[in-house]
This record gives sequence, structure tokens and C-alpha cells, in this order.
Amino acid sequence: MNPKDRIDFLIKEIKKHNRLYYKEAAPSISDQDYDLLMLELKDWEQKFPQYRQADSPTQIVGNDLDSESKSIAHLQPMYSLDNIFSVDGVISFWKNLGCPKLTMEPKFDGFSVNIFYENGHLQYATTRGNGKQGENISANLKMIDALPWQIEPLQKMEVRGEVYMPKQEFERLLAQGYSFANPRNAAVGAIKLEDSKEANNRHLQASFYALGYTDGLSVGSQEEVLRFLEEQKFKVSSLSQCAHLEQEIRDYCAKLDNLRGNLGFEIDGIVFKVNDFELQKKLGFTSKYPKWAMAYKFPAEEQVSQLLDIEYNVGRTGAVTPVAILQPVRISGSTVSRATLHNFAFLRSLKLHLGDEVILIKSGEIIPKIIGIKKPTENGKEIVLPQVCPVCGTELKQGKFIVSCPNENCPARSLRKIEHFVSKSALDIVGLGPKQIKLLSDNGMLTKIEDIYNLDYEKVLLLERQAEQSVQNLADSVQVSKSKPFAKVLYGLGISGVGEQIAEVLVSEFTSLEKLQVASEEELRAIADIGPVLAENIVAYFTNQENIRTIDALRKAGLNFIGDDKEKKTGVLVGKTFLITGKLSKYKRQELKDILLGAGGKVLSAVSSKLDYLVVGDAPGSKLEKAKKLGSVQIVEEDEIVQMLGENLDKKYMKQNSDDR
Repeated sequence: MNPKDRIDFLIKEIKKHNRLYYKEAAPSISDQDYDLLMLELKDWEQKFPQYRQADSPTQIVGNDLDSESKSIAHLQPMYSLDNIFSVDGVISFWKNLGCPKLTMEPKFDGFSVNIFYENGHLQYATTRGNGKQGENISANLKMIDALPWQIEPLQKMEVRGEVYMPKQEFERLLAQGYSFANPRNAAVGAIKLEDSKEANNRHLQASFYALGYTDGLSVGSQEEVLRFLEEQKFKVSSLSQCAHLEQEIRDYCAKLDNLRGNLGFEIDGIVFKVNDFELQKKLGFTSKYPKWAMAYKFPAEEQVSQLLDIEYNVGRTGAVTPVAILQPVRISGSTVSRATLHNFAFLRSLKLHLGDEVILIKSGEIIPKIIGIKKPTENGKEIVLPQVCPVCGTELKQGKFIVSCPNENCPARSLRKIEHFVSKSALDIVGLGPKQIKLLSDNGMLTKIEDIYNLDYEKVLLLERQAEQSVQNLADSVQVSKSKPFAKVLYGLGISGVGEQIAEVLVSEFTSLEKLQVASEEELRAIADIGPVLAENIVAYFTNQENIRTIDALRKAGLNFIGDDKEKKTGVLVGKTFLITGKLSKYKRQELKDILLGAGGKVLSAVSSKLDYLVVGDAPGSKLEKAKKLGSVQIVEEDEIVQMLGENLDKKYMKQNSDDR
């Protein structure tokens, strides 16, 4: 396995799941599976540090910021916590620090918030965001009873906590017909509602545990912080306590693991912190985590159910995924009746029979999965894997792990393609979720992507549960999608391997779909971010007659297939390529990228023969050595970029002080 390719794949995959988790509150994998991806990435980066990227998920805080929402900068950064998955790991962490006194607190399964007070009065509340700035959620957060509006006067103070939805409230919403994956998703959805009265009806709670920036308050330990917060009428967990001894730590882990199923709220672990602030200060931080704190994640909860049947779902690319149909069982706060079986190879390895009692886990309350057989059934029916597509009847293509339907016109594939095309990251067509797409498809109105632009809205209005305003919103959103950037359209087409970033790269390189359609594999492979497999996929897509027909129809509908190249044509850096490495002093990394792109330059993701300039800051790492070995790359510093741009430099990006990045 090529280390660089695996690291690149893991970074891309984790970034996708970060977006789903933090920004869309719609995670598609369990916490446990996500943690395994992160652990694998950390391991690869440790072994091959030369391939570590500055924006790797191991180096930056998860980001819940919505680009369209108003954000506010934190006065003091909000960090993530590194994870440990065993009690022995917690003990090792404690011993490596010299066995200091620890505070131990339940890890609420909600989302982090930052509350700012000035002169004793609540001014605003934000999400954690990207760690440096968060989304303004003041109107809805003020509805939470656990949040005092006024505290003991101080000049300025940030209070940090976790907002969550109690289990009872979650069950009430489900009974009313709401559809949420888990209490955390329900809490995120509630806090971002535009109607504050409706948000108040969701009865969110919060628990507070930390201070950010403070002006005029002197505290020397985490114990003192919790005591201060209680005095100011903040809700603080009664389960928090301190430990001096190893047995105290082990006892606390066992206690909370046993308690968690009986609490009125979800917790998914324990947070351990060095109690003494002076020691915290000496230990410091990484770019993402404090070195003096750690989150212990509970083992996944297990339950037993009976396997009733197997269904087979066909995805956008044709991949067929087996899904277990189960006797409904209660696990991690919700009722489960289906569980993923991943792929045919995994299904074969379990050696299941219909009627077997199976062991389920549901780590993170997201996706249930079967991990083994508890008790085989007598005379159970053997599971015969399909040889033809369960939807269209086409003979399946058998791979080592993936079995797929090769029929591009398979109705199931078409529906998944439509779902991808209208998704938020692509054309973002509001009102076309999976249920609505299925309804329109069942009524013969929507069978392929281009049908979106030929909908008869009067007929749509006649369908079941179609409100006039909702149909009008759909029509408006479809019209708006015609003006979306070319990169969004290209991503929406669903070319295998072309994610959001690659779509941007292709648009930058070819500027129009017409040029991209005739690009050869050699031309595509010459681009730094595109390998041979991806190049082959792109060429194959544009030689498929069905895809060409779809593109022609979308072009006639008025979609945008031309990139905005105006700045590049007039930019002073047109035709030049750049790569940034190390810690910058005058700009944030993204700011410098924006400057270079705005002046017509291209920013690459790796050192290659296509690179003209390597911009170096402090501690540049292996990229500098690689560039020197090539001999063709010019090594420059930030000041030299300023000189190159001259009067074209956008002064709004200049900073007075350096940032930690």
C-alpha cells in the first residue's frame, strides 16, 4: 500500500465525515468507526511524517461553522480532546504526566458552546465553530434554563459548556413524528432553528465545565472553576469528582459505565483533566489538543436481536450493500430494526442464517452494526447472495469486496445520483430530500437528473402532502441552482473519485466542461492532485453516451458549465504555482492562499515538478527538503510574496500579530 495515497484517502474521508458531523448534523458512520479512521491516520502520519498535511484532521479542530451564518471570534481558542479507548490507556496517560491530581467529568454527548459575558451581563453565545470563531446562536441558547443571564460583575468572561437534549425530550419528539438519528442531532437541529419559540419547545439543557478568557478572575484549578460556576448559578454536573490514586480512576470509570444507561441524558465517555492550572500551563497544547486533558470513550453498547431477513441496497456507483432486518431492539437510546452489513465479504465472514440471534453495537448512537452471532438458530435458512441486481435484474459485477450493478440506467442508481446532485455540497436544491425524490419517482416525474429541470409543479402540487408554499420553494431552489458555480455542478455529476476539492482543481485547470470533456488521461495525470485511477475515471465518464446525454440536457436547462476565470486573466501571478509550508507570521494560511489565487496563481497540495514557488514559514518540514532536491523550485518567504504583488496586495489580509496555526 502506498503510504501517501493511504494518508491522502484517510484525510479526504475524515474531512467528509467532519463536514457531515459538525456542519450538517447528519453523521453517516459511528463514533467508533470515525475514531478508527483517526487512529489509522495518526499511525500512518507517525510512520511517514513527510506526507503529513498542514490541514490534516489530526492537526486542526473540527469545524461546525456554516459559511452563510454570522460568526464571532472567541477571545481564547476552544480545543478538541484527544481520545483514549481503554481504562489502562487512561492510567498510562496519568502516569506519563507524573500522577497528578485529576478532575473527572462525564463527557456529555451534545455540542460545545461558548458564552460571553461583559460587566456581568450575557452578551452572546456561539458554537465552538473551528476553534477560533463560532456561529452566533444567542437567540436560541438564551432559552435554556441552565443559562444565567446575569452573573457576578467582571469586565469580560467566556464560559464553556455542552448543550444536550434529555432522553425524555428526545423520546417525546420521536413520538410526535420527528425523525432524528440521536439526541445530539436533535439538539443541533433545535439550536439552529430560525424560530426561537419552537427552539424553546425542544427543552434543551446544558452543563458547564470551563472558562475561556477571563478579565479579573483568579482561579488556580479546575476544582475552583467548577465551584465558581456553581456559585454563579450555572448548571455543573454532580457526577464530577477528583482522583489522586489509580484505584479511584478505575472505580470512577466503572461507576459511570454502569450508570450511563440509567441517566436522563446521553454520555459517551469521561473527560480527565490535570486539576492544577500551573501544571496545565507547563504541559501546554498541540495544534489541536491540550496535553493536560484526555477523553476516555466508553466501549460500544451491545444488545442481542434476531435476524429476520436481508435487504440489498444499490448505491449511486452501483455498489450493492447488504442490510440486516432485525427484530426491533432498544439500544443506546433508540429502537433499532436495521443494521448495516457493509459488503458481501463481511456478510460471508459472519456466516449468518436467518433466525440467528446476533450481537449488535451502536457506538455513538449512529449506525447499528452486527459484530457476531450470539446463538445460531436450528435449521436456519441459509443466506444466498444475489447474482443479479435486486432492482433492475442486471447480472452483478463481482469484486473481491464490492459487488456492483453495472447498469447505468438502474432505477436505484438513478435515484442515488439524483440525491447526490441535489445535496447541500452540490447543487443544494431545497425540498428534494430522499422521501420527496422517491415520491416524484414513484409518480413518474423524476427518474434521472435532468428531470429536475422539467418538473410540472402543478402536477407536483396534486400529490399527497404537497403544500403550495413548499412546492413554490422547490421551484425557486431549482431556478437558483442554474446559477451555481461550475465546480458545484461538476461535483454534482457524481464522477467516481471527483470530490469537492478535485472538482475545484479541474475547474481551475480547464475552466469549462467543453475543455474537460476532451482532456486525455495524460493531460489529467499531469495535474498534481490527479492520479492514474482518477484520470481513467474522468475519461471513462465523458465517453459514456448516457452521461453525455445528461450533460447536454443540463446545458439546455441553463446550468453553468464555465468557470469564473476573470481574476486569473488579469492577475499578476497568472501561470505561477505555489505551495505553502510551515507556520506563517503575517497571514493565516487560508488568507495567503486567497491572495495567491486572487492574483491568478495556483496553489498545489504537494511538491512536484509543476511547482514554481514554495512559500516557507517557521518549521517548514519535509516539503522544503523535497523542493530543494528538485532544484527547480524557488524558495520564498512571506515578505517576498508581498514584493511580488506590490500594489496588487490586498491590505485587508495584513495582521499585526502572528497566530497559532
